Amino acid sequence: MESKKYEKIRNRVKKMNFEGKYKQLSNWLFGFSFFGNIGSIFFSYFLLYPIFFNALNKYINNNLSLISSIFTVLVMFMFEIVKRIVVKNFSFDLVKSKYSFKKLSVVYLFISSFTLISLSFYFSVNGAINFTDNDRIIRNELNNELTINKDSVREKYEIDKLYFINENKRLREQNSELRDKIIETPLNYRTTRKEYQDIIDSNNKIIENNENKINNLNQDLENEFILLQKNIDEKIGENNDENSTSIIVFILISSFIEFIIILGIYFNVYYELTVYKLNEGILEKYFKKRDNYLILLGLLYKNGNLNPGDLVIGLNRFKELLKENNVPDSNKLVVSFFSDLEYNNIVKTQGKRKYFVVDYETAKEIIVKMGENIDIFNKLK
Repeated sequence: MESKKYEKIRNRVKKMNFEGKYKQLSNWLFGFSFFGNIGSIFFSYFLLYPIFFNALNKYINNNLSLISSIFTVLVMFMFEIVKRIVVKNFSFDLVKSKYSFKKLSVVYLFISSFTLISLSFYFSVNGAINFTDNDRIIRNELNNELTINKDSVREKYEIDKLYFINENKRLREQNSELRDKIIETPLNYRTTRKEYQDIIDSNNKIIENNENKINNLNQDLENEFILLQKNIDEKIGENNDENSTSIIVFILISSFIEFIIILGIYFNVYYELTVYKLNEGILEKYFKKRDNYLILLGLLYKNGNLNPGDLVIGLNRFKELLKENNVPDSNKLVVSFFSDLEYNNIVKTQGKRKYFVVDYETAKEIIVKMGENIDIFNKLK
């Protein structure tokens, strides 16, 4: 194996501790959790906006839609922030207590987290349903389409029926005239009267036949209406199926959003606590030493009242001061503290006296930077 290839593999393998393996996963999940909050706000908007709109409608006339939108987003933003904080605190206490529910604080935070997550899920799901549910719009469109089609078919049949209606009207008028002629014709003109009656009878047969044709056309029109209604009902049924599928999909999306939020927050807390515990034994003493030094530095500089060139309190007097205040291991701590101050050129000794070399703020920066050497020394171990 080539040395360069081995070096690449070696570097990857050395990074495969807990921190190296899960750092990216923790960062990505934590980042995705914020997108989950945005998605939750987006879907909840379609549930809460109409409620706020109707509530504010009584008091606001101008820019009602804009104000309602801003108010809805603001309320949901605050809700999501509170949810993140509560879930984070619950995750921290749960991991720290090793998943025990013996402490009341863990139980209270669990109840609070569960309540907030349930509310958020309710808002998201119902908002998603409102967002995808176009049933009312589709129904109105299909009903309008049905009305237009019915009017078109009705017009066609009315034209077809009009011929028979007009013909029957003409024949009835003719029959009426013929009956008048029969009445006016003397009784002894039997042949003439019979001819008139024969024409009336013939007209009546034609009228009856036309009536049957009109009834058939009415029946055909009714059948056309039934067929049109059936087609519309089928389209409405298809739309209902699509809506049901969309609702199920968005319920799954809302569930996934809440899951990502919880997982992102929880795993980030779990990752940081685990990394902290793994490195606490190695690094904590260094940071504890730095924190102690910063406290002692404030005491030594009298919180910045002393300046470069001023006299530093004596080592023995400083030990006594800490001892009087029951500071544990004060002698060892003071000796180490003064030694590091001189090593880092914060103070210097001239004769039997020590003087400040830098001001208080610079001294604090130097003490903080001392921690940068920790990683160097740990790599040598």
